[in-house]
Amino acid sequence: PATEKPETGDDATPTPVETPTTATIEGTIWYDENEDGIRQEKETRLDDIRVSLMNRNEDVIDEAYTKNGAYSFKNLKPGTYEVEVDGYDMGYYFYSEQNIGDDRAIDSDIDEDMGTKKVRLVAGQTEVIDAGLYGDEELDGMFEHWLAVVNFLDANGNQKPDYDEETVPATYTVTDAITGKDVYQEKISKDDLMMIQLDPGTYTVKTEVAEGYTIKAMHHLDMDALMEDMDEEMYEDYESFAQQAKAMKLMASDEEALTPEEQEMVDELLKYFERKSPEAGVTIEDDSFGTILLAEIAKVEPVAKPTPKPTPTSTKTPVKAVDAAAKQSTTTATETLPQAGEDKPFPYAATGAGLAVVGLWLLVRRGA
Repeated sequence: PATEKPETGDDATPTPVETPTTATIEGTIWYDENEDGIRQEKETRLDDIRVSLMNRNEDVIDEAYTKNGAYSFKNLKPGTYEVEVDGYDMGYYFYSEQNIGDDRAIDSDIDEDMGTKKVRLVAGQTEVIDAGLYGDEELDGMFEHWLAVVNFLDANGNQKPDYDEETVPATYTVTDAITGKDVYQEKISKDDLMMIQLDPGTYTVKTEVAEGYTIKAMHHLDMDALMEDMDEEMYEDYESFAQQAKAMKLMASDEEALTPEEQEMVDELLKYFERKSPEAGVTIEDDSFGTILLAEIAKVEPVAKPTPKPTPTSTKTPVKAVDAAAKQSTTTATETLPQAGEDKPFPYAATGAGLAVVGLWLLVRRGA
């Protein structure tokens, strides 16, 4: 039987070729046993390590968990992305050194300090981002029982830390509330903080500042309650959790100012602070992360002295003059800023130093 020959020349119909429109990010996460930044065959590929995918605004848009070390994000539109690897919950606190050796196929690609890698994808691209992780048994218990204290000068008297308010030099004394014994004392300079690790128990913190200043209140942040609520939001409202995560990153930044959108996210997160009296105790429980305190400082307002009145020539008793002086004294006392003392929800807490404390807390969890 005759067979038709395929068409050739100008009349031949070309085979259509599909043009790719999406891209892929994939990689391998392994336990870098010798901490050399290069993946060996004998080294373990890690399961259940969380890998987050963020857009150019650092909003988390997807997550993957490794299986036999592998993860992938497929069908991605061209654009800029950031990958973050988090092994903390599995006991891997550190990231291997980046781009070691000559073989890009077996090295660690993520930043060794932040655990992230940015990439710009084009259609049809497959970007491989690997990461080596390791831990240290000596760090067991390192991320528990912390107490961090910083202060802010409440210059505008609104009883709330504002982003541009300053800190002042202070001395902090930590006392065991049960025994009454002082367990720690530290003198800090301006823009500094105290951060210590304590045994489980209940403590009070005394803040001493220079003459002319007074302690109005202490603002408490329970890190366990914060992390628990963030975990719940991750499952109940992924978008809300992503906003919280971004706010945490803003806290660790050294930006001089925030955009209105960023400030709103930080304010929402910092509603976890509670404004209490300066003498309110702090309880550090077993297996807890600990507590962050912001000491509210204010300048002492001078007490207005009554203006001396000339001796009246009249025989009448100068009742009005005395009343006026008494009224002036009373007004001065009542118009000073109210002292703290009520356990009220504290809606905002955001000084440059205060933000740095909270951001530092999360960085410490990574061993940064």
